Amino acid sequence: MVLLILVFEKKEVSVEVSLESGLEVFQSQIFSLFDVEIEDQILISKGKTLSSETDLLKCGFVDNQKVIVMSSSKLKKAALPIVQVSNESKQEDPSEIKMVCSKLKLGEDPIKQPAFVLSGNYICLGCSQSNENKQYAKRCTNPPPYFVCGNPKPKGIVSQASIDLKRGMKSILENANATICKELRTQHRMVMDTVEFGAKSEFKQRVMSSFQLVTQYEDRFLIQKARQVIPIQRLVSEAENEGGNYKRDNLVRRLLHWFKNEFFRWVDQPQCPKCGIKTTAIGSGAPNQSEQSFFAGVVELYVCTKCNDQVRFPRYNHAGKLLETREGRCGEWAQCFTLCCRALDIPARFVSDWTDHVWTEVESEEFGQYVHTDSCENKFNAPLLYEKGWGKKLSYVIAFSLSEVVDVSWRYTEKPNEVLSRRNLVPEDWLKNLVAAFDFLALERASLNAEARIEILEKRKKLQEKWREIDDCDEKRDIFSIVFSDFSEFGKIDIALLSDNIEMYKNGVWGQGECWKRELEISALLGSRKIGEFI
Repeated sequence: MVLLILVFEKKEVSVEVSLESGLEVFQSQIFSLFDVEIEDQILISKGKTLSSETDLLKCGFVDNQKVIVMSSSKLKKAALPIVQVSNESKQEDPSEIKMVCSKLKLGEDPIKQPAFVLSGNYICLGCSQSNENKQYAKRCTNPPPYFVCGNPKPKGIVSQASIDLKRGMKSILENANATICKELRTQHRMVMDTVEFGAKSEFKQRVMSSFQLVTQYEDRFLIQKARQVIPIQRLVSEAENEGGNYKRDNLVRRLLHWFKNEFFRWVDQPQCPKCGIKTTAIGSGAPNQSEQSFFAGVVELYVCTKCNDQVRFPRYNHAGKLLETREGRCGEWAQCFTLCCRALDIPARFVSDWTDHVWTEVESEEFGQYVHTDSCENKFNAPLLYEKGWGKKLSYVIAFSLSEVVDVSWRYTEKPNEVLSRRNLVPEDWLKNLVAAFDFLALERASLNAEARIEILEKRKKLQEKWREIDDCDEKRDIFSIVFSDFSEFGKIDIALLSDNIEMYKNGVWGQGECWKRELEISALLGSRKIGEFI
């Protein structure tokens, strides 16, 4: 087996290839990834085109070698004229029409074009027609199907035609993005439509519930209702008085203080509406039709110790209803507070912890990413509150918004190896695919076009790349918390094995030559040393 990097329309995918299985199996893998028919595939590696007679075992492939994948049908559609006009005036002088090297216009990617031979190199039509080459360049009778002009001194100039060509290439890229999204949609739909049983079914249903619930935060009616109860002008004024460059973060802190101290009330046991004293729990019941309309899944039942009246306590999940009741536990607090954040145009998402807690994350101006925000505790950016403060044994922590679903478990721990050991409800690979499927459907639900969706996915990929480049432990930990779930298949982290190798990591000994597993493991070790500063 060899790990090859397939490059197709600005997209790179790593895939394991069995060279013994032959070219046809390899092409089938490519078809499953990029939806390029086998007879339509053009495969190029290190300047050589793979043909039907190619023996993969004799190609000398090594790990991380790139293979360019192209679609011959798309290249035909993308074909553009080679003649380029240098004079930008409306009336062209024929003497000013010049032939331009195809490499100047199309870059280093091989293309289908007329081939000429000059000094043993294949050159394009534009270079063959230049004055110094015209008498020496010979038309090739048996040209390669696709090639890059080999003229070391490409001929031509750049003018309006280049601009037009770039526009054409942009259109091709947009179409490619739409194709990629179509492929992803098909893959993710398969995940969503698969009937699961047992733990997988329960896990999937829990994710689905939160996935559907967060759409209410973008409801215009609910946002307007929240704005009517929030003292917006006062909070904005208080945030501005705090000073600093991050006014939105200040506003979140003021909103937290108001919400906890003036607006919402914690309820362990509801009071009797008649006697005004606490009640005693007697069990639970099914919600009635009215309670169901406000997303109450269960109703807790209590009895007054004085008048013996029964008191119902519906566990509402409807953020608009909670603006009226203004009471509950962590679920009600997080639902209502997340809506209040959106009412102030603060990007926010609902976070569900599988060890029975929920909270909010808001996009921080200062940190440039989502950070922990718990309205019950009036805490901002204290991600280790639960593990170190409460002693919780975290396992799965997933964030939800209208446009994304993200596994953020690693943001809330300094012991990722222990968290991994507790993540045993479902297989990690299955969970990764499930979250990716919901995440992509969320992007579609947000009515983002194909280009915007690809841009978001690329942004997340850049976070991974940035993680590998930076040296600051705290900053690395923040990014690590976002992307670690993508690499959770590496298994448990052996801290003892790595403790002696920190200096090697700092000195860059483990760079491109080593796998990401070691970088991730050591990052976890390094990052844990300053974690206490987050609380």
